[in-house]
Amino acid sequence: MTRSSANVIIDPKKFSSLKHLVHVTGWVQRCLTNGRLPMNSQRKDRICLPTEISGAETFWIKQTQAQAFPGGEKEGLLTRLNRKHDSNGLLRLDGHLRFTDELPYETRHPILLPKDHPVTKLVVLDAHERLGHGAGVEQVMTELQSHFWIVKGRRMVRSVTEACAECRHHFTKKIGNLFTCLTTRAVHLEMSYSLDTDSFINAFIRMTSRRGTPTYLGQWNQLC
Repeated sequence: MTRSSANVIIDPKKFSSLKHLVHVTGWVQRCLTNGRLPMNSQRKDRICLPTEISGAETFWIKQTQAQAFPGGEKEGLLTRLNRKHDSNGLLRLDGHLRFTDELPYETRHPILLPKDHPVTKLVVLDAHERLGHGAGVEQVMTELQSHFWIVKGRRMVRSVTEACAECRHHFTKKIGNLFTCLTTRAVHLEMSYSLDTDSFINAFIRMTSRRGTPTYLGQWNQLC
């Protein structure tokens, strides 16, 4: 797949997840490759192969870097960073972690990405969702930096986490269930995500699975 054909066929702005973008790109690349091969040499697997997924990811990273850093290693935005191209032609950070042999290569030399690019946004969203909704900016930044270095990316990470509808839903719907033992005065806290009966029962079951079943249960309703 050439750069120009990708821009015509696939628009990353229309995708809500990195996984979806990569898989669609993998299928398109396979179709284009099969079109140039005889029937007996074409791939007919019903799923995208790992090599196709990896190739699609590399394709989009190259596209992103080419659009954001047209000057390559000499790009003005990167003048304050040590950078280099790897064997796949990807632009990577070559910072002080290069001396830390215990770390994986991807962590020692993270891939450089620009802020405010649709593919970068999908990369950030993917990291945010892998950590579980509710992860803060610092957690997402740490997760990203094991593979990527987003130039001035903290604002991008903050905008993605604050715009997450599921996170807002969880934060606004959490209700605390406070269980207190009348004998030992021990306190146990469980979270519910609504005021319905099923949500409380689930919280009660989680409590008893750790603390045991009480012989007597009293109730005190208090909404704060």
